[in-house]
Amino acid sequence: MRIKSKIKDYYDYVAYRYGGGDPKIMYKRGKIENDIDVSKYNLEKLPYTPTKLKNDYSFSWLGCCGKKYLLVRFRKSGSFFDAWSKWQILNEKKHALLCEVLKKRFNDFYMIGQAKRDGVNSFYDYLGSESKAILKISRDIKSPVFLINAHGVDNTVPNLSELGMPALICAEQMYQNIAHYMSNDMSLSPDKNPPVEVSDRYKIEQHGFDKRVSFRHRLNQ
Repeated sequence: MRIKSKIKDYYDYVAYRYGGGDPKIMYKRGKIENDIDVSKYNLEKLPYTPTKLKNDYSFSWLGCCGKKYLLVRFRKSGSFFDAWSKWQILNEKKHALLCEVLKKRFNDFYMIGQAKRDGVNSFYDYLGSESKAILKISRDIKSPVFLINAHGVDNTVPNLSELGMPALICAEQMYQNIAHYMSNDMSLSPDKNPPVEVSDRYKIEQHGFDKRVSFRHRLNQ
């Protein structure tokens, strides 16, 4: 995989170990041109946030190689209304208190049912789990990595290093993940497409039979 981008990310240097990367796989990491409506993809809902805590943090989704990662940002104490920290991937070590709150909600019977209705089966689904909606969005916008903000898909490919991805996936593995995803999952190949349904009449005619004559019941002699 070759990377074309003005901004560097933490896994870029791995391409040089492979002689610059496979030229058949070109990752143009820059502006995302799209006008999709995210609400039509049945994307898993973000965690419920009590009203009294909405001013403390907010959530969003990161799509990466067909998986969803929960992003969180915090309001800077003593700052103005719109002053927030940068988005970060939810990390059990870095965000221990918040993770405990989310885990407790999944232990509550009502919240378990609510979470399943929202498409999330456990707390660990927030830490990077397969998502059909993320895969579909990725294919439509033609980008393996993207961020979903309040208005939909952000028009710029996010920097995974700034989001804290190196603490979860090493550079070599991330490079291979993106290369494999772009060549195998993001682009639909004819071999992976579902078989086309053919009518019985067409199948009969393909084999040289005439439906009106060949399958007529034989008359009694």
